[in-house]
Amino acid sequence: MTSTPTLVMLDFEEPFIIELDASDKWIGVVLSQRGHPVTYVSHLIGPTKEGWSTYQKEMPAIVMANLPHLYR
Repeated sequence: MTSTPTLVMLDFEEPFIIELDASDKWIGVVLSQRGHPVTYVSHLIGPTKEGWSTYQKEMPAIVMANLPHLYR
């Protein structure tokens, strides 16, 4: 049985983990803290970025994960 993940508020006093993945068409990221997701997002990448290496695709995913939390 699976359950829907419950998002928690980000605590800036605690460390957090960024998990990301990139494929030919998508990039996705999960920001978690203490084993619970804080936010997650996926994004369809355009045809100009399809030829990029995995590392080149993952850098925008890191930025994407942090944008909502940079301005508090």
